[in-house]
Amino acid sequence: MGYFDVPTRHLAGLLRYPDAMEPRTFVPRDIPMRFDADAMPDIDRWVHRHGRRMLFVNGTQDAAVAEAFRPNNHDSHMLWARGAGHSVTLADLSPTDRAQAVSLLTRWTSKG
Repeated sequence: MGYFDVPTRHLAGLLRYPDAMEPRTFVPRDIPMRFDADAMPDIDRWVHRHGRRMLFVNGTQDAAVAEAFRPNNHDSHMLWARGAGHSVTLADLSPTDRAQAVSLLTRWTSKG
């Protein structure tokens, strides 16, 4: 699906584990890896066309959401946590947005 690049050339000789953030570090060697440029656009289309009851909680400082998913009108929502990064949680949302998120999740998971 692609992976971000962290420039480290200026740190040559200083890093203990220079390859720690390489994608292969997270995938066993016996699993082949290949880039598929169509994967994310395909997922985004599915989310936009068919996704139901989806909640996206994004941090405004997360570079990964520069191209955020586009939820549809099928009870899907996107909320933004001001100043939060990639490890955003519901606790990072404003009180109003947090209440909305909890309300949505409660409704979606209720048996009634």
